[in-house]
Amino acid sequence: MITQEIRETIIDMHQRGIGAGNIAAVVGIAENLVGAVTAQIVVQAPPLVRREKPRRNLLEAKPDVPWVNPENLGVEENWEVEGLCRTGSYDPDLWFPSPAESSLVRLAQKVCYRCPVIVECRSMALARGERNGIWGGLTEAQRKRMKKQECEEEAEAV
Repeated sequence: MITQEIRETIIDMHQRGIGAGNIAAVVGIAENLVGAVTAQIVVQAPPLVRREKPRRNLLEAKPDVPWVNPENLGVEENWEVEGLCRTGSYDPDLWFPSPAESSLVRLAQKVCYRCPVIVECRSMALARGERNGIWGGLTEAQRKRMKKQECEEEAEAV
């Protein structure tokens, strides 16, 4: 049985142009169930209302994923092969959406939040200063803010 929350997520993602295969992978249900839900969508949608979202402290964002120096991880160098971005059947372009494609950014982040190597990925991206794409569940803007917050906290501690 599909809960109302999952149904709403499927409909939202479908209306934003995300394919059934990617929706099924993120939500964790069979692709044919995604098709059954999207077949029930009424063609006329209500007008979009833009709401301001409160800013979050990225260091406190969920899931709680710390920034760890990659040299201190004690993991093998080929940790990337265990990432869901490599083992799943996702389009590589999903990890490099334009900032205007907010639904794809959220989809990539949802996949990242389930990834077993999110800590390694995020730490590597922060240490390298990755400029493009979603790494460890963070966009470039989020990574910049996270680094800035950390620098400010270090300055306050001194």
